[in-house]
Amino acid sequence: MTNLTEFKRWENGISRMHFPKWEELPSLGLYVDQVAAVINEYLTSLGMEPLTKSMINNYVKKKTIQAPIKKKYAVNQIVDLLLIGFFKNTFTINDIRQGILQITAKDYPK
Repeated sequence: MTNLTEFKRWENGISRMHFPKWEELPSLGLYVDQVAAVINEYLTSLGMEPLTKSMINNYVKKKTIQAPIKKKYAVNQIVDLLLIGFFKNTFTINDIRQGILQITAKDYPK
């Protein structure tokens, strides 16, 4: 596949991309398998690699995202994982985390 063909495919996918609005995300705490299902629904529609439960657990262990409370993930953690899933093929996980930290330094913007 040529670079132009690959770019056109990516451009077409990006134009159809729909990242959920804050209000569209589940407001109740979700378990890791539910989080993976929600996130992967958006990522796979873009042709991106899905996040596995193991990957999510590793992000928690490495403190890339906040640890769940009583094994339940909140909306801000889901947003972090969406961003990680979207950018992980382009940036390092550390760079993504630093970007998230800069944006959320004072408050978590919706």
